[in-house]
Amino acid sequence: MKLHFQVRGDQSNPAILFLHGFLGLGEDWSEIAQDLSRDHFCVLPDLPGHGQSRESDHQLCNMAATSEAIVNLLDDLKIDRVTLLGYSMGGRIALYTAIHFVHRVKVLVLESASPGIEDDKERMDRAALDDLRAEQIERKGVAAFVEQWYNAPLFDSLHAKQEKLALLKQSRLVHDPHALAAALRGLSIGRQPSLWKEIVRLDIPTLVIAGASDKKYCDIANKMAVLLPRCRQITIGDAGHNTHFEQPQEILARLREFLHDTGV
Repeated sequence: MKLHFQVRGDQSNPAILFLHGFLGLGEDWSEIAQDLSRDHFCVLPDLPGHGQSRESDHQLCNMAATSEAIVNLLDDLKIDRVTLLGYSMGGRIALYTAIHFVHRVKVLVLESASPGIEDDKERMDRAALDDLRAEQIERKGVAAFVEQWYNAPLFDSLHAKQEKLALLKQSRLVHDPHALAAALRGLSIGRQPSLWKEIVRLDIPTLVIAGASDKKYCDIANKMAVLLPRCRQITIGDAGHNTHFEQPQEILARLREFLHDTGV
């Protein structure tokens, strides 16, 4: 599986690979990557089933294959070790990749991300729910699903920025419905293994970020910070789930501080 990607900056600089969330695109990170590209090489892939990475077989849109595709991308770009930054679904993929290919990850940044669902029944229920959502995408189309998705309570704080939210929704309409449905099925948190028992062995510098208005992911971040061996945890004020969209300059400042402190 090959991932479509964009780059910013000089390839001789330390590399940062940005992983977007569900419904997202590599270019979601453009504002932050443009600033960081002054002294970093920024790689912005479209994850499977998204944008121009139009993998439409959900048997291939899974955590293992996606992690392998990320490592293959690093190989193609001749990047030995990378700072891996992921948001939401991209954060789950980043964490999975760091655990399974730790020798390729120098620093890990997780924004509004979870190691997965521990309870077996809850995990099965979530997989079934995401299968239903995938059917909705194929039956009703991407535009209708985008409206429904961003009306979920998880994104309540976005509605304070209506003009910006309208542009975000418009950018999501580029997705192919069948490829997006495959991503939702295959990359569902209900189909990934729980990584809670694995993170205690992840001995690399890790930054865990959550928005102050996102209580669910603040609680997850608190729990992760206790278990991760080399973790820094920050909470972004006046932000919900999508902190880099709501507070890009604050995220950028915190990222620069963390990268400086870890020598990246």
